[in-house]
Amino acid sequence: MKLKPESLQHLLSEAITKADAIALLEKTERLGDRFVCPVQNCDKNYSSKYTLYRHVQTHKAKKPFQCHMCSRSFTLKQYLKDHLYTHTGERPYKCNYPGCNKTYN
Repeated sequence: MKLKPESLQHLLSEAITKADAIALLEKTERLGDRFVCPVQNCDKNYSSKYTLYRHVQTHKAKKPFQCHMCSRSFTLKQYLKDHLYTHTGERPYKCNYPGCNKTYN
Protein backbone atom coordinates (compact mmCIF):
# COMPACT_ATOMS: atom_id res chain seq x y z
CA MET A 1 0.00 0.00 0.00
CA LYS A 2 1.20 3.51 -0.80
CA LEU A 3 1.28 5.96 2.09
CA LYS A 4 -1.15 8.85 1.87
CA PRO A 5 0.59 12.21 1.28
CA GLU A 6 -0.18 13.37 4.82
CA SER A 7 1.27 10.14 6.26
CA LEU A 8 4.43 10.54 4.19
CA GLN A 9 4.72 14.16 5.31
CA HIS A 10 4.41 13.06 8.95
CA LEU A 11 7.00 10.31 8.37
CA LEU A 12 9.49 12.89 7.09
CA SER A 13 8.74 15.41 9.83
CA GLU A 14 11.02 16.02 12.78
CA ALA A 15 8.11 15.50 15.19
CA ILE A 16 7.61 11.77 14.59
CA THR A 17 9.02 9.28 17.08
CA LYS A 18 11.14 6.36 15.93
CA ALA A 19 8.49 3.87 17.12
CA ASP A 20 5.71 5.69 15.23
CA ALA A 21 7.85 5.91 12.10
CA ILE A 22 8.61 2.19 12.14
CA ALA A 23 4.91 1.39 12.72
CA LEU A 24 4.01 3.59 9.74
CA LEU A 25 6.65 1.89 7.59
CA GLU A 26 5.02 -1.46 8.42
CA LYS A 27 2.10 -0.27 6.28
CA THR A 28 4.18 0.65 3.23
CA GLU A 29 4.26 -1.15 -0.08
CA ARG A 30 6.16 -4.44 -0.19
CA LEU A 31 8.18 -6.09 -2.90
CA GLY A 32 7.83 -9.71 -1.86
CA ASP A 33 9.20 -9.76 1.68
CA ARG A 34 11.11 -6.50 1.24
CA PHE A 35 10.13 -3.04 2.53
CA VAL A 36 9.97 -0.40 -0.23
CA CYS A 37 10.87 3.24 0.36
CA PRO A 38 7.64 5.28 0.22
CA VAL A 39 9.34 8.43 -1.09
CA GLN A 40 8.48 9.22 -4.71
CA ASN A 41 11.20 8.40 -7.26
CA CYS A 42 13.22 6.40 -4.73
CA ASP A 43 13.57 2.76 -5.75
CA LYS A 44 15.34 1.49 -2.64
CA ASN A 45 14.02 -1.54 -0.75
CA TYR A 46 15.21 -3.28 2.38
CA SER A 47 14.87 -6.56 4.23
CA SER A 48 13.82 -4.97 7.53
CA LYS A 49 11.64 -2.10 8.74
CA TYR A 50 14.52 -0.73 10.78
CA THR A 51 16.88 -0.57 7.79
CA LEU A 52 14.15 1.17 5.78
CA TYR A 53 13.65 3.57 8.71
CA ARG A 54 17.37 4.47 8.63
CA HIS A 55 17.18 5.02 4.87
CA VAL A 56 14.08 7.24 5.13
CA GLN A 57 16.09 9.53 7.42
CA THR A 58 18.23 10.45 4.39
CA HIS A 59 15.17 12.05 2.78
CA LYS A 60 14.65 14.48 5.66
CA ALA A 61 15.58 18.10 5.13
CA LYS A 62 17.22 18.50 8.55
CA LYS A 63 20.76 17.14 8.67
CA PRO A 64 22.13 18.01 12.12
CA PHE A 65 25.43 16.07 11.97
CA GLN A 66 28.09 18.11 10.16
CA CYS A 67 31.61 17.09 9.19
CA HIS A 68 34.16 19.44 10.74
CA MET A 69 36.56 18.81 7.85
CA CYS A 70 34.40 19.52 4.79
CA SER A 71 31.06 20.79 6.19
CA ARG A 72 29.01 18.00 4.58
CA SER A 73 25.90 17.26 6.66
CA PHE A 74 24.16 14.00 7.53
CA THR A 75 20.83 12.92 8.99
CA LEU A 76 22.31 10.22 11.23
CA LYS A 77 25.36 10.30 13.47
CA GLN A 78 26.48 6.91 12.11
CA TYR A 79 26.53 8.30 8.57
CA LEU A 80 28.84 11.11 9.72
CA LYS A 81 31.07 8.59 11.50
CA ASP A 82 31.33 6.50 8.33
CA HIS A 83 31.99 9.62 6.24
CA LEU A 84 34.90 10.70 8.46
CA TYR A 85 36.81 7.59 7.36
CA THR A 86 37.02 9.12 3.88
CA HIS A 87 39.16 11.89 5.38
CA THR A 88 41.31 9.74 7.67
CA GLY A 89 41.86 6.83 5.29
CA GLU A 90 41.00 4.47 8.14
CA ARG A 91 39.44 1.18 7.04
CA PRO A 92 37.97 -0.24 10.27
CA TYR A 93 35.73 -2.92 8.78
CA LYS A 94 37.17 -6.32 7.84
CA CYS A 95 35.77 -9.04 5.61
CA ASN A 96 34.63 -12.08 7.63
CA TYR A 97 35.18 -14.54 4.77
CA PRO A 98 37.88 -17.09 5.77
CA GLY A 99 41.20 -16.23 4.17
CA CYS A 100 40.10 -12.78 3.02
CA ASN A 101 42.03 -9.90 4.52
CA LYS A 102 40.22 -7.06 2.76
CA THR A 103 39.22 -4.01 4.78
CA TYR A 104 36.87 -1.17 3.97
CA ASN A 105 35.33 1.97 5.41
